[in-house]
Amino acid sequence: MKKLISMFLCFMMTFSFFGGASNVLADNVVASIGNKNYETMQEAINQAKDGDEIVQLADIEEGSKLEFKNGGKNITWNMNGHTYESIDPYDVLKISGPKLTLTIKNGTLKSEQSESYGVYAYTGADNLSLLLDNITFSTPDQTVGVQGQNSNQNVTIQNSDITSVKSTAIYFPPKSGTLTIDNSTVTAVNQSIVIKGGNVIICGDNTRLETTGEGKDYDGPYQGGSMNFPKTGNAIYVEDGYKDRDIKLTVEGGTIISEKNQAVLFNSFEKNPSHTREVSITGGIFSSDVNRYLAEGIQLTQTKEGYVANPIATGIILNKTSANMQIGDSLTLKATVE
Repeated sequence: MKKLISMFLCFMMTFSFFGGASNVLADNVVASIGNKNYETMQEAINQAKDGDEIVQLADIEEGSKLEFKNGGKNITWNMNGHTYESIDPYDVLKISGPKLTLTIKNGTLKSEQSESYGVYAYTGADNLSLLLDNITFSTPDQTVGVQGQNSNQNVTIQNSDITSVKSTAIYFPPKSGTLTIDNSTVTAVNQSIVIKGGNVIICGDNTRLETTGEGKDYDGPYQGGSMNFPKTGNAIYVEDGYKDRDIKLTVEGGTIISEKNQAVLFNSFEKNPSHTREVSITGGIFSSDVNRYLAEGIQLTQTKEGYVANPIATGIILNKTSANMQIGDSLTLKATVE
């Protein structure tokens, strides 16, 4: 009997020992794909296959930029309410592989390094589909950007908060593709968004673009490099200069504010452009007069909130055209503005 008790205690001690070792290992785990755990986010990214979801399991601080090198995949990074902080001096996340579909959702990305970008699609990352959903993202320099030599760059920012502490929040100059800002806040110093190519859509009543920096004259166009990057103080700044791509901006709603310059500015440096150059406002509230950009059938009204763009009323329809009434009766009519 004593021998059996001794063997049982030995077994329990051994079980406890290995259980303790397992818990120590769990403390180092930061992400998982299915039942597989990873000690770094980059390792999880490298191992992710098409259709996989990477689930972040803890707050992370890593010293080197994350990179999606291998394209041709559809990957979701579910931050699961956690924070990822990069202390790489230049980037938080680099996209270098083509044909990547990437969703990043439900968390906080940030860098406090003095020259750090956020997520950036480098040359060769064509046919990109990037979705930031319910993300708070803060960096000193460009928080979201793509390369001007890339094609089919599709970026959607929804229900998110994007902040550039020192510079421009979003840079969008591709040969083709669509940037959509939907019910999100974009805050910056020089510009909330710089547009040099592609199709850009600003929508959602809760969208707010705000720029705080000084308005400066700019004699571009921007040709690359950090020294002559636009610093106009406009919330939305559009310029041509690339002669091989269309540019179209549509503002459907939201609040667009420049504290010290114009809310929207299209600066053209081409005399006879061969491609589309279009800025169209169909709705929204603006800190400055944007009459020159209004779409047909839209009017601008100055209010305490700012300059409000709304459709021009063409008539009023009542819910009733006739009614039988006695003296002393009351009738409430509902009017719909066309």
